[in-house]
Order: sequence, then structure tokens, then C-alpha cells
Amino acid sequence: MGHQLSHPPAVAPRNTAMRLTPSRAAVRMILRHHTWEPPRLTSAA
Repeated sequence: MGHQLSHPPAVAPRNTAMRLTPSRAAVRMILRHHTWEPPRLTSAA
């Protein structure tokens, strides 16, 4: 979440938000992306 930020005024609020986010919510956010599977492709007939 925002790991590509390098501009100091953007990094500080991002770091603060991450520090204040409850760990359970952060894990849930990460797992949502980790367990994602692409939809199956169907052939057009």
C-alpha cells in the first residue's frame, strides 16, 4: 500500500496510517490480494 512513494510529504502520512492500522485489518487487506484468483476464460463458440 503506497510502497512506491518516495516524496517525503507523502511518505510520512502513509507511514503514520500504516502504524495506526490494526494488525488484523492489515492482514485482512493483504490476504484479499494474496488469495485473489483470475476469472476462468471461456472459449467463444
